[in-house]
Amino acid sequence: MYYKTHTAYCFSSNCPTHGKSLDVIDFVMHKESCSKHEAIELCKQLIGGEAPVPKVEQLTRTAVLTKMFTYFKNTVYNSKPAQEYLRSRA
Repeated sequence: MYYKTHTAYCFSSNCPTHGKSLDVIDFVMHKESCSKHEAIELCKQLIGGEAPVPKVEQLTRTAVLTKMFTYFKNTVYNSKPAQEYLRSRA
């Protein structure tokens, strides 16, 4: 089980899912031997009803570009290869 990616992987050669990464729905589907639709319904029951609908934030073009710029600026700052490349290009 991989907590960060919410996936599972079975390393057993006897497992029918061997060699395939499974998300939560696929895991339930294989564990319970059911269809994908049934696995989704079972997961909804396990969390207590309907899955919450994520709130979609509407951003202006400027806000999107500002967020992207900040993300890439932080990425370059935290990446040693990117820093070395920028130094080499002066």
